[in-house]
Amino acid sequence: MTENPIVNSYLRLFELMPIQFKVDLIAGLSQSLKKQLPTTPIVNKQLLFEELKGVWKDRDDDLEQIIIDSRTISDREINLD
Repeated sequence: MTENPIVNSYLRLFELMPIQFKVDLIAGLSQSLKKQLPTTPIVNKQLLFEELKGVWKDRDDDLEQIIIDSRTISDREINLD
């Protein structure tokens, strides 16, 4: 129990409920809390995109070739039977 009498009375009421009522109540409270959570503004996403744009400009022009050359191809046979 808590020091808050209102919370305590809800907890006592909650203890007396059938399990399905408890599950439904918790689901409803969760949905209510999710609606109250702040969402990430699109402005922040746009700002992040602007900050990331051009981060590769300092890389060598041959970066694409480096990636291609680093790939390995296996010639072993795999039996999936």
